[in-house]
Amino acid sequence: MADYVECGPLKDTGNHRYVFLLYKQPGKITPEGCPSSSLQIRGRRKFTVQAFAEKHSLGEPVAGNFFLAAYDDYVPEKQKKFYTVGNIFTYFTGGSVSK
Repeated sequence: MADYVECGPLKDTGNHRYVFLLYKQPGKITPEGCPSSSLQIRGRRKFTVQAFAEKHSLGEPVAGNFFLAAYDDYVPEKQKKFYTVGNIFTYFTGGSVSK
C-alpha cells in the first residue's frame, strides 16, 4: 500500500477531515492498482477507496476513525521535508516550495 503522508493543511484553508477505514480482507491483496509506496503524488490523485474496496470484494468497512487538522506553524517544515523527497506539495500548492 502507500506510505502514510502526515497531514499539513495549507494556511487559511480551515479544518481538514482525515478518515481511516478498516476492512476485513477476504484474502491476499496484490499491490496492483494501489497508490505508490513512496511519498510521490503519482497514483494517489485518482485513487478511490470505494473502487479499491469493490475491486477486492472488501464489502463495508468494519471500523473507522477520523480527525480534524488545521494549519499550524510546523506545516512549512513538513513542506521542506516533502520537497526533498519528491515535491508532493507542488501538487497541492500549484507551485514549488522554497528551500
